[in-house]
Amino acid sequence: VRPLAVPLAVVALSASLLAQDDPPVGAFELGGGVQWIGGSPAGSSAAVEASNRAGGLPGITLFEADARLRAAPGVGVHIGYALTRRLAIEGGFTYSRPAVEGAPQAIVRSALHQYVVDVGVTVRLEGLRLGARAVPFVAARAGYLRHLTEDRAFARTGGVYQLGGGVRRPIGRRTGLRFDAGLGVRHGGFSLDDARTR
Repeated sequence: VRPLAVPLAVVALSASLLAQDDPPVGAFELGGGVQWIGGSPAGSSAAVEASNRAGGLPGITLFEADARLRAAPGVGVHIGYALTRRLAIEGGFTYSRPAVEGAPQAIVRSALHQYVVDVGVTVRLEGLRLGARAVPFVAARAGYLRHLTEDRAFARTGGVYQLGGGVRRPIGRRTGLRFDAGLGVRHGGFSLDDARTR
């Protein structure tokens, strides 16, 4: 079965430790927070009545249904390292429980476990500061995706690729807040077409 390649939206709010208004080269940033992960298509399913006629004629399709991963909250952590005063690399981990809408209970009885491990880069846009301390940034990320059913009987992997940006704002000498938003593509992962053949 060909893996799905579908659009994906992500919004996140996190608190950061070791955050600095003007981070020097070699500075680290640690953070964690909550996310909202948008819904995405998850394949289709068809109910087919077997044919009793001779000659191996195909059965009759009674109905078709499209499955969808519903939008879900998640939690995530990240660590960043400043390569220059504006460019940083990051690694992160996110966990969420998206429900599968439109899937028969025989295949998925509850929400999936969704794990994403990603790496990326962020670029501070110093010339576009919002007020005295809020600094916008742009970001690009690529990650490994794993979907797992509640009974651990069915697992699929894939990739997540995102472009986005946000705003960082220090709120103390070594702490800060960060808002992210991005659009991307989910490739692979759970597909109802695939799950029906397990």
